[in-house]
Amino acid sequence: MSDRVLIDVLNGHLRAAILRDGALDDLILLALEARPVAGGIYLGRVRRVLSGLNGAFVDIGTGADAFLRAAAAKFAGGTPSADAGARPRIGHLVTEGQAVAVQVVRPGVGGKGPVVTTELTLAGRYAVLKGHDPALSLSRRIGETADRDRLTAAMAPLLDGETGFILRTAAAAIDPAVLRAEAESLRREWQAVQAKLATGSPPALIASGPPPLLRILREVDIDPGGEIRVEGVTGFAGLKQRIDESWPDLNVTTAPRGGGLFEAAGVADALAAYTDARVDLPGGGALWIEQTRALTAIDVDTGAASGGGRAILDTNLAAAAEIARQLRIRNVGGLIVADFINMRQRQDRERVVAALREATAGDRAAVQVLGLSPLGLVEMNRDRNAHAALDDVMGRP
Repeated sequence: MSDRVLIDVLNGHLRAAILRDGALDDLILLALEARPVAGGIYLGRVRRVLSGLNGAFVDIGTGADAFLRAAAAKFAGGTPSADAGARPRIGHLVTEGQAVAVQVVRPGVGGKGPVVTTELTLAGRYAVLKGHDPALSLSRRIGETADRDRLTAAMAPLLDGETGFILRTAAAAIDPAVLRAEAESLRREWQAVQAKLATGSPPALIASGPPPLLRILREVDIDPGGEIRVEGVTGFAGLKQRIDESWPDLNVTTAPRGGGLFEAAGVADALAAYTDARVDLPGGGALWIEQTRALTAIDVDTGAASGGGRAILDTNLAAAAEIARQLRIRNVGGLIVADFINMRQRQDRERVVAALREATAGDRAAVQVLGLSPLGLVEMNRDRNAHAALDDVMGRP
């Protein structure tokens, strides 16, 4: 069965369910309300430089000041240390009152402002333009040498020594002419951004990025023969031509308003289970997922499963696959600690950690999986992103 993507609107959020072989595999939730979103470019003004935190607060005109770390401020126009191996210091890079072009990396949560960087990029579905890096790089998931050589040759004429590109995984399956067309479109956008930065007065929004539907379609990883159905999205008719011209590999169609895409596919019922602390595993085991302010703790329980070492290994392997899916659909970010069932054999422990790394490798957010600690715990980190958590949407009236 081909991949399917169902997109509709619920409680002020655009939600996209990705189904693989008929089962829910990923969920993207994006707020429709106006707020600083990841990717938004602003001309801000430095309000405070904090040497102790090695960062600065920047007014971008959205309420709470944004935070700029020294490591992300190298294109702010300051003078880095002459020692190439020295840790960058914020006082060498920005000064209070300085105008600085920044891009939102992570929206603010609670009362905190967004996190920003001076490394400006513009993202498409196939390529990402790097405003301050002239190099061409390819996604590590494009593994075939022939594909990498073909894509490198296709992009070579577009490199101008000033801006560069990152080719995303989806680029491997697309016609080079379409790839080049998107890259040229991104470069035109970049030129418009530069013009606005040159004439703008801080604080000011320079580029907010594409509409929410296009942001979701840019991130969806779907087989070429897959289907994308959209229901209830305002302005879809006006976006359809742009989608067909820019991303011809996507088969996007509209569904009648009120048709209940999620309900008809059983996705609405499936989502309710992803808000529960307990998750049953095949074979009788279970996961217990508890989120706190500091971290997310996941306990693997034998439950009704029985048997010796092989049964424990099978339960842990099933847990590794399910943990990866739960993190995607719940959009869990930050520190995660997983307590697997104790395994006596070292090769079994290594196999479970490898399975967890493989299961999280295709996540749209970067996931780092460390090995087993002396206490038998696996520590992980999943990047926080601009998407809402499932609880935030399901818990609203």
